[in-house]
Amino acid sequence: MNDIKPGDLITFDIIGKRFTNENFGTGGSFLLEKNELEFYRYIDVENFPSFNDFKGNSSVFRHGTYGLVIKEIGRPWKIQQKKCVWKQYDIFEVLTIKMKIRQVFRYNLTKVF
Repeated sequence: MNDIKPGDLITFDIIGKRFTNENFGTGGSFLLEKNELEFYRYIDVENFPSFNDFKGNSSVFRHGTYGLVIKEIGRPWKIQQKKCVWKQYDIFEVLTIKMKIRQVFRYNLTKVF
């Protein structure tokens, strides 16, 4: 898993990644194509994983769409293990090509080299 940091150009990695191996949802997917995922303004770091984890305005993005990492928000409080496998739950604030700010898990981001 590549190290992602503020200022990095990323693409959204969506196909086959709507749910993690632990079966936690990473965004909204209701009635969307398999290459689309809905990202929200906020991910609830205090309660994830729970019933209502995604809050605020949302936008649908396609696999491979570009964005720019603004800052790292951190890892949900319930997932604070230091093991590398849990890095996929690190949350980043991303400026999208639609000029919207959305919070996205590292699991759905690929760094552009």
